[in-house]
Amino acid sequence: MIKKLRRQFIVSITASAFALLMVVVASINFVNIISIDKRMTDMLDHINENGGVFNTAESDGPISELINYEELSYITRFFYVEFSQDGRVTAVNTQNIAAVDDAAAVEYAKAALSSGKADGYGEEMYRYTVKEIGSGKRVCFLDVQEELMYIGSMITISITIALFFFLLLTVVVVLVSGYFIRPVEENSLKQKQFIADAGHELKTPLAIISANTEVLEMTCGENDWTLSIRKQTGRMADLVNQMLVLARMEERIDKKNFQTVALNEIVENAADAFAVLAQKDAKKIKLSVWPGTRVYCDEKSVSELVNILIDNAVKYSPPESQIDIRLNKKNKSVVFEVENSLIQGESVDTDRMFDRFYRADKSRSREAGSHGLGLSIAKAVAEKHKADISARTQKEKIIFTVIFYK
Repeated sequence: MIKKLRRQFIVSITASAFALLMVVVASINFVNIISIDKRMTDMLDHINENGGVFNTAESDGPISELINYEELSYITRFFYVEFSQDGRVTAVNTQNIAAVDDAAAVEYAKAALSSGKADGYGEEMYRYTVKEIGSGKRVCFLDVQEELMYIGSMITISITIALFFFLLLTVVVVLVSGYFIRPVEENSLKQKQFIADAGHELKTPLAIISANTEVLEMTCGENDWTLSIRKQTGRMADLVNQMLVLARMEERIDKKNFQTVALNEIVENAADAFAVLAQKDAKKIKLSVWPGTRVYCDEKSVSELVNILIDNAVKYSPPESQIDIRLNKKNKSVVFEVENSLIQGESVDTDRMFDRFYRADKSRSREAGSHGLGLSIAKAVAEKHKADISARTQKEKIIFTVIFYK
């Protein structure tokens, strides 16, 4: 449980940090892209407003914030093509760019006009705008290769830095998670120790009460009072034993007791043991077991799990119903299932079935001698073996499934 809690702590912190870093990176790059795109648009507007040339004189125009106009005029590569109203080329200017000749400029301009957009990005990393001039149009192109490469570099660098800090944060969280989880671990250990100590302490007075009851029955004879005392001390002893078993199951795995065992034999023996109890209410156990099914496990613990699930089905299925017990191999796993009918009108919360002391029908559970710990023990056994255990309802039936992985 502590390991699982620590994993959840690490995952929650790192996932939150990753999401936050991605939001920050996306925001920075978005603002950067918008800013550069606006700067390029302003430069195109400046060229258009000056008749297709770059004005090196300072002005109050859209790029008045640029300081050195003279230097900027030398590094800015642009060209334009003008068209008449009927679509004829009336002017081509490629003096400010060496990579494009007049023919290529006309092709780029025609492609831009055919797109129907007032501005956008053309081929070969050119930003363009279409401006009405008299009765015709001017398509002005700006070479933005360096700007786009800069944007790509910024995205790569920002993501790299974010991933570096994410990995660094992950390492730090993994290292300090033990410190934050330690109080929970200490409380859990104290709780388990308390249960173990209390359980052992309770065994003595229960044994004394049981012995005194036997003496009373020997001297005064058996009566309703002694029978009630014997019944309640028996229930109390069962509860203490179950609490001790549950505390033991939740301890760290000790694989010295693990060995390869025939699970099919464990299931068959348990089904035979409960067959007589089931016949009292005319219940029938149907067994379907794949022969030679073996798993690597603690035999005693897995036997307890199998007995708990079958016992639960026998206790809580309606009279004259069928209990299906199945054991099959599926790919590289072993699937154990116990299926029984629900009593008419009974509802169960499968999400809480494995909670401690959960009982769907408390009065009927008490009559059956249940304390609501059996399925919790079954879950602890499954977790101890890294197996999956679940419960689901289907057509007025409940199915418990345990999957052992090889």
